[in-house]
Amino acid sequence: MSISELEALACDHCGATIRARVFTSVNAERHPHLRDEILARRFHVFACPTCGQDTLVDGKVLYLDLGRRQLLGVYPRDRMADAATAAQEVFETWQESFVEGPPPTRPLAKRMLVRVCFGLEELREKLVIDAAGLVDLYVEALKAGLLAGDPRFAALQVTGLSLDAVTPEGALRFIPLGLGRATDGKVPLIEIPEKAYAEMAGRRGELLAAKPCLASGPHVSVARLVLAAEG
Repeated sequence: MSISELEALACDHCGATIRARVFTSVNAERHPHLRDEILARRFHVFACPTCGQDTLVDGKVLYLDLGRRQLLGVYPRDRMADAATAAQEVFETWQESFVEGPPPTRPLAKRMLVRVCFGLEELREKLVIDAAGLVDLYVEALKAGLLAGDPRFAALQVTGLSLDAVTPEGALRFIPLGLGRATDGKVPLIEIPEKAYAEMAGRRGELLAAKPCLASGPHVSVARLVLAAEG
């Protein structure tokens, strides 16, 4: 079941009190509207009754969808520095609940997507990738190449990319994250043809040999390369 509590939040913009229902766990199979909210970027986004501006709750959430065999632990973005601990928590949840869980749940452990995410945008991206039948390791490797190879990203002070959607033609549409310079209110979209992803597919060993920090257990993210460089 999905678990939530009614909380009193402070508006990020004016400080007024917002009474909102905040979830600590989401069962997307039983409550599909919550998955829809995540995909629409409206989950844990609350409008202030005083100023009308939105406040985003960046909290810890356990996301489970048994129908799609997905178990994702979501942590606040400022927990990224402690990514190893968060990843271990998610792994242990999967181990205890499925691998060593009640007999009916054990078969579900196989071919289950088990990931740790930092922030709701990363959770949304994992759902988009899985729904499109893609492999997140290849998507992250593709992003690493794009970020390193295009000087426009450095000029705009882009800190990362997020897969927004896969087009009907199979192209991957990314949005840049952390734009540090003005873009006239418009977020530029980067569309990469399916061929670029296909060139990554099947090269797991080669990609990890070249960038071993790209993935570790349930943590698969290009942001790991930044963590490795910093530490």
